[in-house]
Amino acid sequence: MEKVPPGELVAFETIDALGGQVKDEDTVLDEIDWGKVNGSTGPVYVEDARPGDTLVVEVLDIKVDDRSVMVVVPGHGALGEKKTFKSKVKIDRIKDGFIYFNGIKVKARPMIGTIGVAPASEEIPLQLPRPTWRQHGCEEAVRRNQTIPTCIRRGGSPSNALT
Repeated sequence: MEKVPPGELVAFETIDALGGQVKDEDTVLDEIDWGKVNGSTGPVYVEDARPGDTLVVEVLDIKVDDRSVMVVVPGHGALGEKKTFKSKVKIDRIKDGFIYFNGIKVKARPMIGTIGVAPASEEIPLQLPRPTWRQHGCEEAVRRNQTIPTCIRRGGSPSNALT
């Protein structure tokens, strides 16, 4: 685990929310390992941080790859329980801050879906929210040039580690 002093600049390199499993639009969703979805990057141990402290994270920038992966799955997401469509994988191009979706140019809004403090002694799947995490939907997402306070709730290493 990387250890850093308070105030240190740290860069995280991540993969997409589907764990890098979608290689092309022919990917079959039944073959995706859903245990690898929404994976976390880190942790980074912040020296001298203790339970009761607040770790403040400044998100300076978010850079994205040159492609966007989207999946639609009956019973999930914005379409809810509607089952009038089949599962589908869509890969779109990202260039100069825009996503090109079926001939439509849409401004990209890079975000961090989950940020938080790692629990002291257990591994928890990110599908299960915990009070030490900030999980976000599109409207309240963590974006560049934003400051996020995160509370350390438990003692013991690595509870002062950001993921």
